[in-house]
Amino acid sequence: METSLVIGILVFLVGAFFLQGLRRITADPPHVTLLTFFGERIEKIKKEGWRFFPFYPYVFGFIEINISKVDHDLLEQIVRTPDKAELGIPLSLTWTPDYEGYNQKDPTGKDKWMPGARQLITFLNNKGESGVKNILEDIVRERLREWAFSSLEGPQNWQEAMAAQEEAVAVLLKAILGEALEPIPSAIPTSILMRYFNEPQIPLTDSQKKVWGENWNMVLQKINEEALQKGKEPEQHLKEVREAVKQRREVVIKARQADGHFHLPQLGIVINRLNIGEIKIKGKLAEVAEFEVKKERERAAEVYEVETDLLKAKKLEERFRGAGKEITLEEAFRIIMEWKTTREGRGFTIPGIAPALADLAKTFLSKGGK
Repeated sequence: METSLVIGILVFLVGAFFLQGLRRITADPPHVTLLTFFGERIEKIKKEGWRFFPFYPYVFGFIEINISKVDHDLLEQIVRTPDKAELGIPLSLTWTPDYEGYNQKDPTGKDKWMPGARQLITFLNNKGESGVKNILEDIVRERLREWAFSSLEGPQNWQEAMAAQEEAVAVLLKAILGEALEPIPSAIPTSILMRYFNEPQIPLTDSQKKVWGENWNMVLQKINEEALQKGKEPEQHLKEVREAVKQRREVVIKARQADGHFHLPQLGIVINRLNIGEIKIKGKLAEVAEFEVKKERERAAEVYEVETDLLKAKKLEERFRGAGKEITLEEAFRIIMEWKTTREGRGFTIPGIAPALADLAKTFLSKGGK
């Protein structure tokens, strides 16, 4: 009897011990937990599902962290180009708290493991999702302003800015990821190198020609100077720069297509996507630009209408010739114009032309000139 009682008590105590420490980690949306020991965070992670925490919460506890992707649409950034134009640049990011861990290079160039738990601690130290968003917005805002107004790497007017989405993404990735990106071994701005090594090579803008030469000659000269300073053969240095630019372009493409996986250790996150939407002009310049676009459309419509009327006049000339009446293209065009001014035939007359031919012209035009 006493033995049974003791066993029963032991079973109860063991069961109570396991039950008090058994906790379910949320799986939808996905979460992981950062363990605590006597309230202090430790570098150990437990993933979703039922997990056991001995003497919870006094000895072992946990901090639950949502690891879903965060779609971060920043407020439209307002910048000014050197021509004083005001532009609105919409930017979107997607990132996740970094819980996986990864290899990074130490100062000696060797691989060093960065634990995911350490990254989560960094993430929490930056005040979690809200804090990371604020930091990213500050980085983006400042770097966009610098880029937009730069005389070397940025657009020199609003027209150039409207076509510079890929270059802007490259600049922002470099600003956000910093040393996490493989460096390009050249002091030439990345946006210029991406144009220079593009296949086919992207033509320089008028403002860029003033700095880099009519045919990119200053870019090649600068690369050769760098090679001499580094004690390298110019061809070898050119090859290294070209390969680094190629890799950077691949990184930009991945970032824009939400196919990136860039660890950012200073924030404890992984950047999955970075993209810039349609760059829009603001203020009075927007009104002027819209007016110019409208005028251009009207001019294009007028040209199209004249070309259409000329085509009809040529066909009408052929019809008259087939009916035994020779007229000039100018006369046929005048008939087309008279038809249009009389609103499709009401009161339509053609002085000097036989009634039968006038009826032929009227029938031809009533069918749309076909």
